[in-house]
Amino acid sequence: MLCSGARGAGPAEVCGLSLLEAWSIEAPVGAGDLVEQDRPGFVAWRTFEGRGRLEFRDGRVLEVPPASLIVARAALLERWQALAPGWRCWRFHFCCLGPLDAPVERPMPIAEHARDGEDFATLVAGLGSPSRCQRQWASAAFAGMFWRWVAGWCGRWSVPSSHAKVAAILERVYERIGDEWTVARLATEEGVSERYLNQLFREVVGESPKRFLNRLRLLTAEQMLRFGRLSMREVALEMGFASPSHFSTAFRSFFGESPREYLRRVRSSGCAVQAPTEPSGAPGPSV
Repeated sequence: MLCSGARGAGPAEVCGLSLLEAWSIEAPVGAGDLVEQDRPGFVAWRTFEGRGRLEFRDGRVLEVPPASLIVARAALLERWQALAPGWRCWRFHFCCLGPLDAPVERPMPIAEHARDGEDFATLVAGLGSPSRCQRQWASAAFAGMFWRWVAGWCGRWSVPSSHAKVAAILERVYERIGDEWTVARLATEEGVSERYLNQLFREVVGESPKRFLNRLRLLTAEQMLRFGRLSMREVALEMGFASPSHFSTAFRSFFGESPREYLRRVRSSGCAVQAPTEPSGAPGPSV
């Protein structure tokens, strides 16, 4: 028998990355744009040629060299601008389902990979697809590129203790996802103030705990609707929403369609998991 491989030196956990936008930019000197306020998550810049500058809402200015990767908290960014001719880069806006274990607001020198161009074209095509499966593939392609870049970075960076603290908090949330989690409850269980908890989440996850919890509940509810046997009402109550109408409004705001519309589309596309056949006379799931 031939067997080759490797045993992990430790856990290989990585938080999920949800890709929201991806842009290829070639900007002349002075070109730039303001960044929309109150955006969740992070913005990553993968630069190739030229130099750019990021301006933050707190007055900081950070120059971005060529052949580098830099990640910034989206809510803190105010403006980007090209400083040298032919600033060529890719820009990604994404959210996390846990602590982002990578340096933030610190340029990382990155060598170009032979597969980068092909992977970028794949994720752009998938991101613009009406198929949720294709958009998930786009997020997976971006995650693969992102961690390949970070792994190839030649610098040293120690994961801050704040990441472990947030990871422990989120582990409790994931274990009891159906509980009525609030910022006040999380702060009480952790023994910290709500203000400190908000600061911690914004630093490590890129958004407030309230916004993160709402996104997590809706993503979980979407999976329950697609793969489970619960009705819309049951999913709404299971996820701690005050009523089915409240759940429907939040779902539409996040996914762009109501739960009923979503289920009809998913079932017509064949992406839903078929429920087991009910014994004769037993009622089927309702929506």
